[in-house]
Formats: sequence, structure tokens, C-alpha cells
Amino acid sequence: MKYYYAFGIVIGCNLELPLPEYPGEEKDCLEIRLLEKSVEVPDGFVLRNSFLIEGNGDDDMGSYYERGDEKWVRYQAVCDFWIRPLEQKMDCYYRVPENLELAEIYLLSDCISAYLRHVKQYVFHAAAVRLGNKSYVFSAEKGGGKSTLLASLVNSGGDVISDDLVPLFLAEQGVMLRSSFPSVKLNSGQFPLATDWISDARPVLKGSLKKSCTLKSERYAEGDFPLDAFFVIHPVTADEPIQVRKLNAAEGFVALLQCIFSGTTASNSEIIAYQKVIRRILKENLAFQLDIPRDLEQLPNVIDVLKHFDNGKEESKNG
Repeated sequence: MKYYYAFGIVIGCNLELPLPEYPGEEKDCLEIRLLEKSVEVPDGFVLRNSFLIEGNGDDDMGSYYERGDEKWVRYQAVCDFWIRPLEQKMDCYYRVPENLELAEIYLLSDCISAYLRHVKQYVFHAAAVRLGNKSYVFSAEKGGGKSTLLASLVNSGGDVISDDLVPLFLAEQGVMLRSSFPSVKLNSGQFPLATDWISDARPVLKGSLKKSCTLKSERYAEGDFPLDAFFVIHPVTADEPIQVRKLNAAEGFVALLQCIFSGTTASNSEIIAYQKVIRRILKENLAFQLDIPRDLEQLPNVIDVLKHFDNGKEESKNG
């Protein structure tokens, strides 16, 4: 068993994972087993959802089942996951050796998100950056400029809290976000912009133009941070102005609900818990739309825009 640390928890696995290693052993950990084996859905599991998976090789159909607190997620062409949160165990059964690489991607995205909901971390499809003493979350549709903005902010002095999966949770002091692990995903065009703050890179999948890049420790902000703003990115053309607009309760609720990561494997009670987090974000006036160009070379000084946003926020509070 190898031990790793991510999302504020210790993870033990029988195979190597692309995560930071945890020194020593830890009995109180999430235990993951990756096993080459074809299985059927066990008796007692009830089908709750079916969905189409795109973007990781061939299109794949997925199915989500529940049995009490247990979850079973089937990726028809690749693997099955049996998630037992009360036992802190997760088994992945991949069909053939060639499926292992893709099974690990599902493990560290959809399935780890499903487990984290049990420990009251609610994962959003977004990036999070620490800029000065502020913590910002940025979400966008695929190709909407999230990774480009992330690279721009890091090159301007920001530190990465999390990329792609951002866990949020509620605490006495408000909405908090938690670091995931020191890695970012960049496409081939963005990769040259990151050479000063990454230590290595490998394709997300064999032949993929997108690379999974390990952050240098000094550019990774690890820990829990208060949420200062949740931005939903709205791409605009290069000749349009960058601007920030506060989202009202109705549009903010819809926009943030669409940012939930892997809602297809969430129970009804977990969706309600997500909605509770979203309502708290809206109640604290932390949800905004950010109009910004995708092209990094044409981005104005994003830091100044965010400073202006901060001043406006403080003025609105004082007013």
C-alpha cells in the first residue's frame, strides 16, 4: 500500500497514483484498490442515473447506482467503482490493462468527488487562486478560458490553490475552500507560459495535447482559505472591456449549480447540500460574472481588474 495526501485527506492505494506522497503509514485513510477484473453490479444497488461521458477517448456511457450509503459507478467501456464511504474504502475494477490509465482519471475526478461529499466537501469544476490575501474561484465552460486565466494570474504573482476540482465547505466563518493537490492541466499552447512554475509535465492521456503539470511548491497554496469571490467566466472578444458584474440570486443559483463537479453521481441529499453551499455564497454576495478575453496575449492587467473589484466590493459593503 502506498500513501498519498490530497484534498486534506490521506489516501492509501495498492498502485502508484499521480499525487503527493504521504510520509509513513496512516490507519485512518481512504483505502483505494485498483484491480484488473470484470464485475457485475451487485444485488441491492438501484440505478439512479445514466449519462454520456465525453472527452476521455471514445465516448462512454456511465451509470450511477445507490445501495444505502454505498455508491456504484459504472463506466461501461472502462471500469466500475464501488464507493463505501462509511468504511473509507473505494474499489476500482478495470476491464483490461489498457483501461488503467483512464480509470485513474475517473478515480481522481468523478469518484474522488463522490467520496468527498461524504466528508462534507462539495467539489466544483473550477480553478482557485490565492492572490495576495484573497482567495478567488474561477469557473467556466469547457474552452471558456479558465486555464488561460489561471496561467495569467500565476504569472502575475498568484499561487494555485486548486485546478479543475475545487472543494468548498461551510464553516462558522463562512464559505471555505480547500486545496486539492499541486497539479494543473494545461494545453500545449499554455504549457510554455508555465515553465517557471511547474517542475514536470506528462500527457493527461497518451497522445493527449493536454498536460498534467506538477506545480513547484512555492507556487502552491496548501490549506483552507475563506472564499472571497466565486467568478463565473464569460468569454468576450479582445476589443470588449473586462468587467465584473454581481450575479443576482436567481441567475447566480443557476450559474453555480452548473459548476457542480460530477453531479451525475450525487444523491438527492448531496444535491441539496450543494444548494445549501450555493445559497450561502449568494447570501454573502460572493458570486460574480467576469467578462474576459480568452487570449492570454491580449489580456489587460488582470490584477488591476481584481483590485478594482475589491474596492467596489468594500464600497458596497460600507454603503
